[in-house]
Amino acid sequence: MNLKKISLLTGVLAHAAVFAAGPVDYATPTGSNFSAKSGNWNKASNWDKKQVPEGFVNVMIAGGKSVTISDAVSLSGGIFLGGESDRAPAKLFITEGSQINANILSLRDVMNGAQAEVFMSGGQVELGERGLCIGKGATHSGMMKVEISGGKFRGLIHVGTRTQGRNVGLLRVLGSAPDIANGDRPKDDFVLQDTGIVEFVLDEKGVAVLNFKTRRALFPKEGGKIRVDGAAYNGGTRKIPLIIAGQTTGNPPDVEFVNFPPKYRAQSEWETKKEKTLVLKISETKK
Repeated sequence: MNLKKISLLTGVLAHAAVFAAGPVDYATPTGSNFSAKSGNWNKASNWDKKQVPEGFVNVMIAGGKSVTISDAVSLSGGIFLGGESDRAPAKLFITEGSQINANILSLRDVMNGAQAEVFMSGGQVELGERGLCIGKGATHSGMMKVEISGGKFRGLIHVGTRTQGRNVGLLRVLGSAPDIANGDRPKDDFVLQDTGIVEFVLDEKGVAVLNFKTRRALFPKEGGKIRVDGAAYNGGTRKIPLIIAGQTTGNPPDVEFVNFPPKYRAQSEWETKKEKTLVLKISETKK
């Protein structure tokens, strides 16, 4: 057998070995993996390697673990949360004072019934090309949730997956305080898939916008949910932008309105000017 045939055979066998081992997760960078215990991120004893992770590494937060970030974190790899069906959710708290730079923040399934939760109440998060993935995988079924009530977020956001009956991804925007927008990368889009849910929870005055005006908002052909909870609203007649995008594709789902006080009536529509904007219109009902 000549060298060319040997080289070809070697390549074929290598690919076969990869597929035999299961699908490749190209969203996971190669490099060292750090597993977290519960507690503060910047405490070395809370990590299996007894040092705070930095550089080109991946961080794994498993089911039943709860980690808090309140300082600077810089990773060329990513942060992965994955609960298990027989454990409590994997949890990450991003608080005031935090400054996170990472390639990806991923809430993913590990087995059926997996759960993972991220709560951002302050600080700054800037993600790389893989962005924020909330239940993107479709191998198992699970519930993945991100709540943003404060702070500044920049990067791609991907909610849910294409496979119905698999992972449910939930993004909750709580109140007016958060600053959520695309980053500088060409594909820092907002993506809502079939099993994704975006919920805007109004405070007295309104709610923060998902500002992707220099990028796209991508919607499925069918599926996905957008919900607005108005229980706390008391700001009178107003127009409130919910999603701004440079362009949209797919079929944006109808908006569901829940818990508004009886004195208010809520509607929504897409307005097209320079950008496309999903606008919430609140009016006071006639007595």
